[in-house]
Amino acid sequence: MKIKFVLGFLLVSSLLSAQNDIPLGTWRTHFSYNAAQLIALGNNKTYVASDNGLFIFDNEDNSLTTISKIDGLQEDNISALHYNLNKDILLIGYESGNLDLIRENELINYDLITNSQVLGDKSINNIGSDENNAFISTAYGLLNFDLNKLEVRETYRQLGEGAQEIEIFQSTILGDSLFLASEEGVIASNFKNGINLLDPANWKRHSAVNGLPSGSAALVFTLNNKVLSAFNNEGIYEYENGKWTLTVSEIGSNFQKAVSNGEQATVLTEIGFFKIESSSATSIISNDLVSKINDGIVSGNTIYIADNKNGLITNISGQFESIKPSGPSSNNIFKFHYRSNMITGVSGGYSSSRLALNRDNGFYQFTNGAWSNTSSDSNTTPEFKDIVDVTYDQKTSAYYYALFGGGILKVADDGVITLIDNTNSTLSNIGGKGIPVSAVKATAEGLWAINYAEPFGLHLFNDGQWSSFLTLTSSLLSIENTNDYLWMIVDPLVGGGILVFDKETQEMRYLTDQAGNGGLPNEVVNTLAVDKDGYIWVGTNEGIAVFTNPINVISGTVDAILPIFENRQLLRDEIVTSIEIDPGNRKWIGTNSGVWLFDEEADRQLLNFNIQNSPLPSNQILDIEVNEKSGEVFFATPEGIISYRADATEALPEHTAVRIFPNPVTSDFLGTIGISGLVDDAKVKITDSSGKLVWDTRSEGGTATWNVQDYNGRRATTGVYFVFSATDDGEESFVGKIAVID
Repeated sequence: MKIKFVLGFLLVSSLLSAQNDIPLGTWRTHFSYNAAQLIALGNNKTYVASDNGLFIFDNEDNSLTTISKIDGLQEDNISALHYNLNKDILLIGYESGNLDLIRENELINYDLITNSQVLGDKSINNIGSDENNAFISTAYGLLNFDLNKLEVRETYRQLGEGAQEIEIFQSTILGDSLFLASEEGVIASNFKNGINLLDPANWKRHSAVNGLPSGSAALVFTLNNKVLSAFNNEGIYEYENGKWTLTVSEIGSNFQKAVSNGEQATVLTEIGFFKIESSSATSIISNDLVSKINDGIVSGNTIYIADNKNGLITNISGQFESIKPSGPSSNNIFKFHYRSNMITGVSGGYSSSRLALNRDNGFYQFTNGAWSNTSSDSNTTPEFKDIVDVTYDQKTSAYYYALFGGGILKVADDGVITLIDNTNSTLSNIGGKGIPVSAVKATAEGLWAINYAEPFGLHLFNDGQWSSFLTLTSSLLSIENTNDYLWMIVDPLVGGGILVFDKETQEMRYLTDQAGNGGLPNEVVNTLAVDKDGYIWVGTNEGIAVFTNPINVISGTVDAILPIFENRQLLRDEIVTSIEIDPGNRKWIGTNSGVWLFDEEADRQLLNFNIQNSPLPSNQILDIEVNEKSGEVFFATPEGIISYRADATEALPEHTAVRIFPNPVTSDFLGTIGISGLVDDAKVKITDSSGKLVWDTRSEGGTATWNVQDYNGRRATTGVYFVFSATDDGEESFVGKIAVID
């Protein structure tokens, strides 16, 4: 099956990713491009594959473009990348066995696996080509792809001894001969002159008789009109006059990659990255920017390296530099925090047995359309890792990061960074596992912190002093705050449920799944959220519960309400992992099956996203955060971060800096216009230039929307439309214009 996308859409998507705002109802990715995996050189462009897609570096104007699943790529796991200069075609192979092509302004998907008769591994290992054919090396054989007709011409699966299926690692062409590195060594055939390559008898096997060792051939490539093949633990052999001779043996024993332009080749081994210009001229390539090389190409004096930490490293400008699109330094993401138009993400985490994951990626902050990253790599930053929570304290003008094993990292607005541990606070490490802090929360009373599994589990920092509290259990995972209480999730490993702590009296209440004592649908609680009405929303392993009278939770009988949607308990069969309240008091609910958006009472479903109907990279949602100023909703998944521009923003006390976006509206825009900067629940009317009412609505928080249609669903015609907004009492009003060009 073949599906085409217009590349113009890809370019629009990439440009949108660099803007502060995106249109309502659209997505953008926030993937890390630090871990570059593969490189292909095109005509004045360098193509780099990373964990979640591609980025393209224009060698002439130094611009960067990103392409991912949101733009039309079939998948994330790119396993092979090749550019055919003759046809100006980029070929993208995947671990699944599928194939994508980019040609001029088209992205073409080829589903090669749905109707495939191949069982087991179908991954694409490597792609090579001549003027008209691409040879795709796979786990089950070789594909011959016609670059003129853009279709698979033939599939060669019976290439092993006895016409058995074998894995092909790489191919190369010399003259009219096609050489393959396979799990049974080197095999070759004439692929021109009408030779039937489907017949196993037409493939010659090179063996010890020809001078090769037995076993698998790791690589094969062409250099200076000769074919070379690498064998692990042996070296590189050169083929000439029907014989193979060992020519290179000092560059390692585990051969990983080889790329050649015919005159220069690069070979990657376990000991380094080497340039080979002849069997007697090899040199190692290194630079201080390099952490771990995954792929590399040399073209003349220019070197291109796919680095595992610094993206594309190249000396194209005359000196080595790291090139990568803006993004988090890693796709590891555990939790978000929002403050003043900035999204902060932390990269840590812990296992199901509460062992730290030893993640040292630090934290990421997104503002004004770009990401900044902080880790302990900097000489000015103390060593830290495993950040699992973050909060901002207005009193001390600082962010505080919970380290699951290292205490608390304080990052003040003036740039001073302090590590808080058992030497300068009441935090302890009696358990001998470092100083595990699972949560931090800034409140009017000061900074609260959970010292996980320590005797005194709850700590407070206020007015320069630390104090600690003995709680019913110290195995606590998170904190939510109300005026009177702290609501804390109890680790399911010690029974689960919720611990409520009275901040004034230090009284406590343990809420469980027992009737009269919480009535939770399940004792495994994963998330808590406080909505605009002060209700406590609880996400469990069996759906949602709500405490609608939280003020009386400490004493007496108390049970949560189980919301009903479509005559059944809300998301009863779902593991609810995250709940976020947006400025319209609507509920964004993350699960292991995707995301739901419900209205204020959760009795009307507004949206549902999963990997089948949206660009979400995973159905497993780890956390959700809303940028209240823009309405953009951020989703943390095991595959990285993605966001969706929703239509609810923070309501303002008066119409302030009202913005209409996009404006003007062109004929190719099929989305929704956002009118932001309004007061809460403002009345909005849209008329044409004659004063005829076209649309009216109410704002969600501080944003109202228009789908550029009238009440009959007809597209607005070219003209100027007027926006009138006011509060119910008429004291706050606004008049604006929208230009529609249809």
